Amino acid sequence: MLKIVKGKTPNDLNLNNPCIILGCAYNIYDDINKLPFEINENTDIMCVNQIIISFPNKIKHFASFESVYYYERVNIRYQNKNLNNDFILHSPDGWNIKNTDIVWDANKYGLIYSGTLAICIMCSLGYKEIYLCGMPMNGSLKYYKDKHAESQNRKQSMIDSLKNAKEKNLFKGTKVISMSGESKKIFN
Repeated sequence: MLKIVKGKTPNDLNLNNPCIILGCAYNIYDDINKLPFEINENTDIMCVNQIIISFPNKIKHFASFESVYYYERVNIRYQNKNLNNDFILHSPDGWNIKNTDIVWDANKYGLIYSGTLAICIMCSLGYKEIYLCGMPMNGSLKYYKDKHAESQNRKQSMIDSLKNAKEKNLFKGTKVISMSGESKKIFN
């Protein structure tokens, strides 16, 4: 489990309800439609990377390893008055990002992908059941058409990142269910 370096665990988490982590893969909305429950006001949602800009529902958490774009994306969401802007900002240690709500000791575990970081954070917060949507972790095209994601090396690196985190027991005590891709093979 990750440990908090700065900040504290919020009191208003719905730990007994399933939560969702939203990645940026092209199939995000297909995955959401596969969920065995309806998203409602009691569903805690973590957005990863770019999807924070456009996901219309209420979110509870945001995490990213892409430090260059971290606040750019958060600010775009803040500027859209139609989206909720009361969410918790998470980051790995060593970034020194101002106004981050919770900083995690992620660097010592060698976490390098935002998706793996997000899963580890939600497990460490105490969620019992996590659903991954738009997180096939197979290097597929992203919802935002990121050509970099197509690389075979990136695909293997993502898979290795998940497997390494699983071997280090960073998901211990949490049922992680992926709706698609390589992450589905690893968790389900």
